[in-house]
Amino acid sequence: MLQLSNLIFSIEIRVSTSGLSVTGTVVSESGKRAIEQVLQDFRRGRPIDSHLVVTAPFRSAEDPDIGDPRFGSQLDTKLDKTDSPAKASLVTVNRFPVIRSAEKLLEGKRFKFEVDLSLQPDAGTSGDEVSLSDVASDWTTLTIDVEVFSTGLTFDPGTNRKQIAITRGAGSVPAIFDAAVTIASLDGGTPMEVVAMFNYRGRFSGIARKSFELSSADPEPAHASGQSALDPPFGTIAFVPSAEAPDLTIKILEGGNPGVYIWSLDAPRGQGLGPSSWSAPINLGQSAGVFALGLMKDCPKLRPGTHASVLQGIGESIWAVSPKAFQELYRDLRKKFGPSFPIQLVTDEPYVPWEMMFPDDEAGIDQPDHLFMTHPMSRWFLQSEGRMRDSFAAGSIASFVPTYDDGTELPAALAEGEWLVSQLGATAMEATYQSLTDFWGPKAPIETVTVLHFAGHGVAGDGGNAKLRLSDKSWLTCNDINSRVKLGRSFGTFMVINACEVATSDYQLGLVSGWAARLAERGFGGVLAPLWAVQDETASNVVRDYLQLFIDGSSIGDAMLKARAGHREKSSTPYAYVCHGDVMAKVTAKPTA
Repeated sequence: MLQLSNLIFSIEIRVSTSGLSVTGTVVSESGKRAIEQVLQDFRRGRPIDSHLVVTAPFRSAEDPDIGDPRFGSQLDTKLDKTDSPAKASLVTVNRFPVIRSAEKLLEGKRFKFEVDLSLQPDAGTSGDEVSLSDVASDWTTLTIDVEVFSTGLTFDPGTNRKQIAITRGAGSVPAIFDAAVTIASLDGGTPMEVVAMFNYRGRFSGIARKSFELSSADPEPAHASGQSALDPPFGTIAFVPSAEAPDLTIKILEGGNPGVYIWSLDAPRGQGLGPSSWSAPINLGQSAGVFALGLMKDCPKLRPGTHASVLQGIGESIWAVSPKAFQELYRDLRKKFGPSFPIQLVTDEPYVPWEMMFPDDEAGIDQPDHLFMTHPMSRWFLQSEGRMRDSFAAGSIASFVPTYDDGTELPAALAEGEWLVSQLGATAMEATYQSLTDFWGPKAPIETVTVLHFAGHGVAGDGGNAKLRLSDKSWLTCNDINSRVKLGRSFGTFMVINACEVATSDYQLGLVSGWAARLAERGFGGVLAPLWAVQDETASNVVRDYLQLFIDGSSIGDAMLKARAGHREKSSTPYAYVCHGDVMAKVTAKPTA
């Protein structure tokens, strides 16, 4: 009997309407061929996009989602079910988000709808697969928290958060929601959007959206639902909790009008703290871009020694527009757990550096400070094909540091690259356009790359498309991050962009987010880059400290906190860095070149 589980270190299989994609690490070329053959047998005419890599193990072996009907009963029988507990390890369970309703949407009436996690995608629902990682291979039932929002619906207090139950080898029990339709008018027949956000074990796990057309027909009146027989039960959850959840997750999504956003908060250890509702809207009174630029435009020009006072004022202005629900919950969490608990931001709003918030003197907080100077913090995207990875496999560091022959050399950037080679075992790469695009694209290495590092010149291009200048005088832009880029999806690589003049003289709206979002779409697990023009020497010191801590086992958020706080007195430069990724994610072991 073929024991595929003995050939696998880690594996993830994604099924979509376009085909089947498999990524992971295996023990040998023969094992890779055997797994690909099994998938070929059961692909049912769909193409297979294989990114299996033959490599050394960095984490416990993982079996496929045994018993999942998508993989066929024969695959289930081919896997060795008699492995010892040490071998059984963990699996990743993937499901497709579905939002559906059999009712008509009519203003002034009740509207009942379901949110589900299905084995099959729904053509009308927009959203990536929800991936539940680190689940024991003998799992039976999992419960997933779901929270829904819509500017056209009003929910009874506490009824917009429920649970979905999914069962191994079978279907699921959806969450049933019931709300009043409060749309005043829909211009030009604009549909009403429902947004669902999923959380698993306290961690953000995905988002889905679906639009419903307003109906002019008068349906049978729907009544508010009580506890339905279809409401999900508290099933038996069998998982190994190796992926830590942050103590506070802040989700910020667009509210349908410029400057209007809905905040949703999750605090696994904060039950009973803060207000009764952990969801609240805000209205900036203008677009987020205009609001951010008005506050941040002079940050690159702040003189050392005077920067701290100005930045505190900016931080207090950002705090002032955050919802009272957040301020109260943060105050209570701070009193109970102190100033250093980890915070995850999840948003597609790229302009406002919410991490910089500074509680004012009316916040009721002892010794307040910028949030990102006391808490490990990182941000991620509500909508991204790239998933928020909870760890980074150990591997190599590839460093691209251009040299310039026109008198614009960056001495600290060159020293930074040399330091990475001598202290962290990085490999110095030829920093040309062809070399870099080959490295992350068609000629990507077969061994794990943990960190991709760039240090050099950069400018803000047209339409916010930032450009990085390479040794051959060519420019690398966001548009070069396309379907040819394979490195991120193969290894979940973390990228550091230390472009020391990337914003020239002004704060650039969404500059980092443009790069980070495109990299996340291509599977990169994290990005570190500055928001504005940074001083060469201080920028280099921040990145050195960050990478040393990250490689030595600190989480993304903790490494950024220590690197930023350690240089905060020197200039505004440490305040400029924004980190994208799972705030709790760590490298599994120290990488080697």
